[in-house]
Amino acid sequence: MLRCVFEERLLEAIRDEKKNARVAVLWVGNRHTKEVLIDREIYLTGSLNALSFACEPDRRTGDIRVENMVEIVDDHTVKEQADRLTKTVREHLQPRRSADSR
Repeated sequence: MLRCVFEERLLEAIRDEKKNARVAVLWVGNRHTKEVLIDREIYLTGSLNALSFACEPDRRTGDIRVENMVEIVDDHTVKEQADRLTKTVREHLQPRRSADSR
């Protein structure tokens, strides 16, 4: 877990010339899929931990774990995924209403 938090801090430290954050890392639930959206032009999705995957053999079996990542650059598909991710982020960031306040 420390490795993951450390890498998130490195990503979130990426800033533009006006010191605005250029990367956001958001955990939105118990999912194995990683999704990356770059400038609303490139969409990456898959199980690969791109920042930490070392392609090292399993200590017990010697097997190499298989992970994948797909790059999508089709404008229509990237827009669909960007819109879906934007909606997911907005929903995740909204305060949760309790059952009593409904």
